[in-house]
Amino acid sequence: RSNFNPLACWIPSSITNSSGRVSFEIKLPDNLTRYRVWAFATNDKQYGLGEMSFTVQLPIMIRPSPPRFLNYGDTAHISV
Repeated sequence: RSNFNPLACWIPSSITNSSGRVSFEIKLPDNLTRYRVWAFATNDKQYGLGEMSFTVQLPIMIRPSPPRFLNYGDTAHISV
């Protein structure tokens, strides 16, 4: 992980399709956090605002730390 930019994306303007929808793909930074998305729409007579949030997660990786040598019958407490 190397990109920790707090601003995931800024798209100052987009044009909707014939059904009034717009979509785009973005590459998110490597932050494991919650992002808020705001969308403002306007034309000559109307305006609107939409808001949502989503959480970025990664699968958890557990790395055990067992003792280097164990013999048959030994017991050990292993931390992760």
